Amino acid sequence: CYERMDEALRTDKLKLRESGLVVVRKNDPREILTTFGTVRYRRTYFRMKSGEYVHPIDIAAGVEPYQRLSDGVSEALVEASRSVSYAKSAQSVAQGQVSPQSVLRKIRECSAPDTPETEDKPKPATLHLDADEDHITLRGGKKAIVPLVSVYEGIEKRGKRGICRNVFHIARYGEKTEELWDEVLTEMEKRYDLSETKLYLHGDGANWIRAGLKFLPNCVFVLDPYHRKKALRQAVSGLEEKKAEECRKALYEALKNGEKEQFTSLAETLRETQSAKSAKEALKYLRNQFDAIHIRFIDPETRNGGATEPHISHILSSRLSSRPRAWSEETLRHFVPVLASGRFLLKKEEDDSPQNPPKHAKRKKKKKTVPFSLGLPDPDRAVSLPARSGKVTPLFHALRPF
Repeated sequence: CYERMDEALRTDKLKLRESGLVVVRKNDPREILTTFGTVRYRRTYFRMKSGEYVHPIDIAAGVEPYQRLSDGVSEALVEASRSVSYAKSAQSVAQGQVSPQSVLRKIRECSAPDTPETEDKPKPATLHLDADEDHITLRGGKKAIVPLVSVYEGIEKRGKRGICRNVFHIARYGEKTEELWDEVLTEMEKRYDLSETKLYLHGDGANWIRAGLKFLPNCVFVLDPYHRKKALRQAVSGLEEKKAEECRKALYEALKNGEKEQFTSLAETLRETQSAKSAKEALKYLRNQFDAIHIRFIDPETRNGGATEPHISHILSSRLSSRPRAWSEETLRHFVPVLASGRFLLKKEEDDSPQNPPKHAKRKKKKKTVPFSLGLPDPDRAVSLPARSGKVTPLFHALRPF
C-alpha cells in the first residue's frame, strides 16, 4: 500500500503543484523490521517549498529517518527484557535480527508514564505499604541498592495463597530518599482520597524506610515477621540449644506483651553472656524496633500486610540480582521503573543502524510534516493476517504473543 500511495502522489500533478512538492529522486529503497517480518518498499524523494527534502510516505507512516525497527518491535523488545536477557529478548522477538545492544538502547529510551488522576477516588479505611530493597552489583564491582515500595489494600486469601489487592509498585534508582517518598505519596493521592485512611508501612526498619513516616500522613511503622524472627534467632545464636530456646521465648513474650522494661533487662543480661558481635547487634536491633514489633500483636490490621520479601523477589531480584551480572547506572535509571510498574513510554527517536549516518543527520531537528494527509497505517499494521482481528481463533492465540 505504501508504493501504491507513493505512485498516486507522484503522478498527481495538481496535488504536487498545490503543495509545492518537486520530485527529486524516485524509487528510494527502505526497509523496516516489524512484528510480522521485514517490510520493504520504495518511495519518492521530494523537495518542499521551504527547501526541505522529505519522503512523504515515511512521514505519513510515522517512520523516522534511520529508523530500522518499528514501534511494535521496539516495545516488544523492552517488554521481553523484563524477564530475560537482552540476547534472549532479541532472539525471541526478532529472531536474532537485532543485537543485544539494540535492546539496551531501547531500554534507555524508556520513561515511566504518568498515572492519570482518578476522578471518583475511593476512600479506603486502610492501606499497606511494603518497603524493601534489592542488592545489586554495578559495573566495576561496586554494590548498590534498588528501593521498592509496594502499595495495596490488604491481603485476601485465594485458597492457600495470599494475594495483595489492587497492588502497584514504585521503584527508582539514583534518587534521594525524599524524592522517592514524595513520588510514592503523589502516586497514592492520584488513586485514593487519603483524608480518612490509616497507612501501615511494613519493612525492616532501615533509615530510608522509616524516613517515609515524615511524608506519609497518619502512618505507623510495622516490622515484618521475617526480620523479627531472624533477629530473635540471631540474638540467642551463641547459647546452648535448650538455653537458647528459653531465652528466645522470653524475649518473644516481652515483645508480644509490650513489656519494654522486661525486654531491656533480658537483653542486657544476654549481652553480658554473648560474645558474638552479631548477637549483640540483633538485641540492639530488637530493642530499637520494639514498638514496631509490639503493634502486630495489638492491632489485627497490621497482620493484613507485610509481604516485603516476595515483592522484591518477583519484581526486582528475578531480573536484577538472581544471577551474577553488573549493571550500569544509566540503564538502571530507565529500567527499574519499567520493572516496577510494567508500563513504559518509548521515545520516538532515530533508531540504530548498521551504518552510522552523517553527524548532521543525528542532530535534533524540528519534525518534518507535509501539507496533506495520506492516511497510511504504521508498519506494524501495514500487514494483514487472518488472526490479526475479527473472530478469536486458535491462530489468534498463537500469534498474539508476537
